[in-house]
Amino acid sequence: MALALCKRYCCCPRGPCCPGGPAHDDLRRQSRFVSIYSYGPRTSQDLRLQKGEAFEVLREKGPWLYVRQGGKEGFVPRAFTASADSLEAKEWFFGKLTRLDAKRFLMQAENSDGAFLVWRNEEVNCYYLSVRIRKLVRHYQIEASDHRFFLVQRQKFPSLEKLVKYYSNNADGLCTKLELPCVKLEAPSLPSLSHNTVGLLEIQADSIEKMKKLGSGSFGDVWLATWNGTTEVAIKELRVSIESMQNKIQDEAETMWRLNHHRVLKLYAVCMLADPVFIVTEYMKNGSLKKYLKGHRPKKDLEFIALVDFAIQIAQGMDYMESMHCIHCDLRSENILLTETLSCKIGDFGLASFTDNQSIQLFAEMKLPIKWMAPEVFESQRYSSKSDVWSFGVLLVEIMTYGEMPFPDINNEAYIRGLLQGSPLPTPEDCPEGMADIMRLCWTRERMQRPSFKDLEENLTRLIDPGLEEDRVH
Repeated sequence: MALALCKRYCCCPRGPCCPGGPAHDDLRRQSRFVSIYSYGPRTSQDLRLQKGEAFEVLREKGPWLYVRQGGKEGFVPRAFTASADSLEAKEWFFGKLTRLDAKRFLMQAENSDGAFLVWRNEEVNCYYLSVRIRKLVRHYQIEASDHRFFLVQRQKFPSLEKLVKYYSNNADGLCTKLELPCVKLEAPSLPSLSHNTVGLLEIQADSIEKMKKLGSGSFGDVWLATWNGTTEVAIKELRVSIESMQNKIQDEAETMWRLNHHRVLKLYAVCMLADPVFIVTEYMKNGSLKKYLKGHRPKKDLEFIALVDFAIQIAQGMDYMESMHCIHCDLRSENILLTETLSCKIGDFGLASFTDNQSIQLFAEMKLPIKWMAPEVFESQRYSSKSDVWSFGVLLVEIMTYGEMPFPDINNEAYIRGLLQGSPLPTPEDCPEGMADIMRLCWTRERMQRPSFKDLEENLTRLIDPGLEEDRVH
């Protein structure tokens, strides 16, 4: 077993299971894992696993593990696995979440009354038990003291597993007895297409087969495709002939593909030798946020908390982008993609740039979405993360109007003229005042006075805090 793996998975106090380290009766006990998601092979060197199957880890290759199970060996994604005795291996444990995440998961149609999950709240460093009852989700903080866990002082347990087992047999003050664990509909996104593309940005164009056209944009067409005949991906063809644009795509892709955040669409690869050139990303089954909102526009039947949830998720992704000094330049609902459980991922990095400075210089070939642009874009042709904040305010307008074109009574020329004259942007009719206030913060004329995306996430969360209150067991 490789030393790197030994350090990663060894449970002994001194670390590596190697000469000089503590002895173990059974070294392989250290590498026993279980699959927490089913995995279908992507390459001939991969191993098929069903959810719950145990296996032995032999070595690691970045985000991939080489394992043995039932006499067979092969690669599986690390993110699909957990140590057999760990909390992560429990079907009801969902890792680091927020109350909004827990509610979104539990309210999926596959769950019913008594569905539950346990998650970790990093902000207050504790665990929570969330339970579905009819159209509501109740959140209970799990207290911990002297290595014991409890919802009330009169019932303490040596482990979270014992706590879950007890409340599965007794409601004892909960809103309902715990029934089935929340269904895990989505496997984690993988940081690479496979074990043999780790570290590779350019892939062979003939490894991609186009299946279905998903849409068209100003830069090219988007397709559902398969990689290696096994893996669904999305590809975006880029109609660019100018050499400077091709160089820009290459330069940005070399950095973009290393972005790794659950709110950012994963760029897997590029094919710069193809005609047209194209990029390869993970595939989002529910399409764009704009499309989803428009589908609900006739009835306007989405709860306010659900609309704000979209905004919070996007702010989380943009906070990560801001921390990475990455400027998106095209933040709008068309470029926000939805997973099967309606989680948001920021996509379309066609205009994005990394910078060590506070802003970037725009270039002539850029086709800008005018009504999402901040004043400084037209005044000085400079774009920054604070310009993304302005765009986020316009995206909030899209969310609150169910995907309508922002400011429909103002054409592009009038929009630019109004910005340069200092005219304020109008908020939507019937928009809750708290949300309108956040839009106005985004549209602060002096760009450095605009809030950060972390500030925006906190402000948005405060709008719906009353609907996310935790309960107490009595």
